[in-house]
Amino acid sequence: MKKPFRIQTSTIGSWAKCYQVSNGVVELLIVPAIGARTLQYGLPGQKLLWQNQSLTGKSFSYTERLGDATQAAWKNYGGEKIWVAPQVWKNNQQWPGPPDPVLDSGEYHLLSINNLQQQLHLSFISPSDEGKTGIQIRKNYYLEAETSRVKLITEFENISCTPITWSIWENMQLNCESKSGWNQQIYVTIPTNTGYQILYGDTDNPQWDYQMEQSLVQIHYQNLVGKLGFKQKQGWLAYFNGETGDTCVLEYAAPFAQQQDFPDGGCSLECWTNGAGVLQGVDWGSSGYHYLEAEILSPKQIIQPRMTISYQLEWSTCRCTGPVKLVNPAGVVVQTIQRHADRLFGDYGVFGNGILYLKLRNSGHTTWQELSKVSPEHPVHVDIENIAPMGEVLLKNSKGNYLLLDSWNE
Repeated sequence: MKKPFRIQTSTIGSWAKCYQVSNGVVELLIVPAIGARTLQYGLPGQKLLWQNQSLTGKSFSYTERLGDATQAAWKNYGGEKIWVAPQVWKNNQQWPGPPDPVLDSGEYHLLSINNLQQQLHLSFISPSDEGKTGIQIRKNYYLEAETSRVKLITEFENISCTPITWSIWENMQLNCESKSGWNQQIYVTIPTNTGYQILYGDTDNPQWDYQMEQSLVQIHYQNLVGKLGFKQKQGWLAYFNGETGDTCVLEYAAPFAQQQDFPDGGCSLECWTNGAGVLQGVDWGSSGYHYLEAEILSPKQIIQPRMTISYQLEWSTCRCTGPVKLVNPAGVVVQTIQRHADRLFGDYGVFGNGILYLKLRNSGHTTWQELSKVSPEHPVHVDIENIAPMGEVLLKNSKGNYLLLDSWNE
């Protein structure tokens, strides 16, 4: 069987050896020259990640990357990157970035490429940051065939001579641009049973909507600056672009059941919206940049000298018809299965290529019904005549596994 993975290198301006990676479903552009940052991720034609076109292909010296060490000097390339938390500017136990000329925008190097039949693994390593954080970062990307899922395992190694305490911080900037300026159809959904806290911005920000009956927070991007924090130790964030149907999901889980110490007053997930407003002396709207940040933070951990901690996340993408209400192993649910008279209806997006099935239960009997071939590139709509009181919507993937997309029980 031919391997489905494609790896190419290219030069973009002054960025040498940019890695363009594909598994036949999704594509990634990883740029080691600026922090092994992912500048592109998605299905062909998708523009999920915001990218600062004014900085594309540009490199700067250490002194230029640091500037006056204020956020106004930050070279914001966009895309996805790994930061260090907690982020404060008071003492050496806090990360005073961005700007950060080493871990955020320093030159990383490729450690290894492992191209197997069904999985591709790429590993990148950061410069050593003895002076500020005492860590060295490794980013490990894992892609599998026939799916839009990307697994990212990030490692922090303590290269100093003393114990240090840090949290691994994922920051993905998602695109909120439109041909007319900012996109008025960008929605983010986050499930929560603990509510949220406002970390930055106005308390009456019209972008926030807590749908208590569904335990969901929906953020409707309106080009206003602000930031929410969430304390659940596992969960997901789903971005939806109503202009294109493009959807991106980040999933995470707490690696240690007893670990409760997270940055920012206990937040494991945060969402920043960039737009009009002044925070920390910076006029964020003056840049004209339209994006939001999906930020996931690991528990803070004590790292002994020469020891390593790690944190695992998963990204997924598909196209669907509306803001996401639920994320399951097979994909996203826009509208859970509903019955109208003798018909069943549901709206979804799937993370992998495969065949959609119904598993029907009626009076103690189980039957299967094949529906259609599906892929992440197209929304999925179920509309069938059926009166089974119980059942599941399942995706049979390329490995022959059945993954849950939805279920009902009347």
